[in-house]
Amino acid sequence: MIIGDTVKKTFKGLCSAGYTWDYKNSDSGVVEVKKIWGTLAGKMLVGASADESFEITAVGQGEATVTCYQSRNWETKDPIKTETYIINVE
Repeated sequence: MIIGDTVKKTFKGLCSAGYTWDYKNSDSGVVEVKKIWGTLAGKMLVGASADESFEITAVGQGEATVTCYQSRNWETKDPIKTETYIINVE
């Protein structure tokens, strides 16, 4: 990535079961991460969950690791899904 670039990562939501996506960023001086709550297009269905997204913006040179994970924030179990991105900013 180049400083000023932004990428969007979208994940399948499961809020209706209590699972939400969150993230860990190893270096906020290299990338900033912003969570974007999704909406459902069309009719709202009982029990349906909207997708969740993160915008990752390059703000400084270097390398950062962003880990996105889906879990229930009140549980101490490991996340049910994890995605890790190693981002190099020039």
